[in-house]
Amino acid sequence: MNELKLYPEKILERIKPLHGVGNGPLSRGNSNDISRFYKIISPPYARLHDTNFPESREVDIHTIFTDFSKDPDDPDSYDFFLTDKYLKSIIDLGTNIIYRLGETIATNDKRIYVKPPTDYKKYARICVNIIRHYNDGWADGFKYNIRHWEIWNEPSVINMWTGTTEEWLRLYEEIYREIKGYDKSLMIGGPVACEPNSSIHYPFLEYVKKHNIVPDFYSFHCYTSSRKHAEFYLTSMISKLREYNLDHLPAYITEWNYVPDGSDGRVFWDIPRMEKYDLFQRMTDSEGAAHVAMFMAMLQDSFVSQANYYCVNTDSLFSCFSKIGLPEKPYYSLVAFNELYKLGNQILLEGNECLDEAYAIAASDGCNVMILISNLKCGDEEFTLVVPEIQKFNLSLKRIDINHDLSESDDFKIIPRGILLDVPGSSVALIVLRKNDKE
Repeated sequence: MNELKLYPEKILERIKPLHGVGNGPLSRGNSNDISRFYKIISPPYARLHDTNFPESREVDIHTIFTDFSKDPDDPDSYDFFLTDKYLKSIIDLGTNIIYRLGETIATNDKRIYVKPPTDYKKYARICVNIIRHYNDGWADGFKYNIRHWEIWNEPSVINMWTGTTEEWLRLYEEIYREIKGYDKSLMIGGPVACEPNSSIHYPFLEYVKKHNIVPDFYSFHCYTSSRKHAEFYLTSMISKLREYNLDHLPAYITEWNYVPDGSDGRVFWDIPRMEKYDLFQRMTDSEGAAHVAMFMAMLQDSFVSQANYYCVNTDSLFSCFSKIGLPEKPYYSLVAFNELYKLGNQILLEGNECLDEAYAIAASDGCNVMILISNLKCGDEEFTLVVPEIQKFNLSLKRIDINHDLSESDDFKIIPRGILLDVPGSSVALIVLRKNDKE
């Protein structure tokens, strides 16, 4: 039996904005609009990359500045129309934006836009003018006050950067200095690495320290298959930052998801068709939901400040939405975490150190309490939740599993010490404790 012990009066910290997402509510050339579902997640941040993949028509530099021979300071050189519409759909829902300056991942035979630009200074100027358009109203723009700007995406991956590491570092520096010269208060992120063990980390850390161009937030990606895998990756990343005395930087995981049985997302591409189908099915069913909830809970107890699940648009195989715009099981884990986020502060919950491939966190607003338990692969499914003065609370339970989409369940038992319930593998439980009206 697994035992968790709740301490409602022991506040740890604010629940972090870990239920951010990749991309906005519009997909398939804006023909799919999932705004009504998006609003329920209420993501604190949307990170923009691979929008409308594989034929992105917005956000990417080449879709806005379509002719590199033109004058970067002439408003007529820019086509903001589709990107304006895309960003407005996100801003209107109250979500902040992390804007990736660069290009969408290229297909193997079409690496046209992911090569080094012919003029680094000009490219950097284009980036700043895009910022001016969305923050200062330049070129009939807006006052969105977008604070977070990533420079490029996964530069160690050939489908994202065909140049050398040295060329990318020079481009990063050029864009960094141009942005800081325009507005030093803006938050610049890098290296936007493909994983915590990416080959880009050490060259980047060396370069930014030497040239005094340290990012305002350290940005990396994390695709994992288990709790142990996630713990290994997170330990690896914080160790690198500590080596360079940069562990004080806010750390953002701007892409993450579940990759069943794989070391990272690339395992999906070189396997037989039916095996591939099975992996993607597991990723989007209740097994995927259990990993999504578990990973966010783990990040709450880690050095990571913000995170963005990849992704929510209906074009991607990695999405928690079907091709016709209906939620898959992991969507409900994002909704559940938003309930914790709205409640406010994390409170002490002991027992995670004894769990195997499961994780739990608790939150409170000073009166009501929520506990999120996720069991990915733990064989022991029986949980005891020790709650002081359990009689003072009204209890309800919501589940995510093969039969429940964060829906009510009465499958629990109140005992003198608290609550007894089963949380089987590939499932999530959200326990809600509300103070009795008489209290």
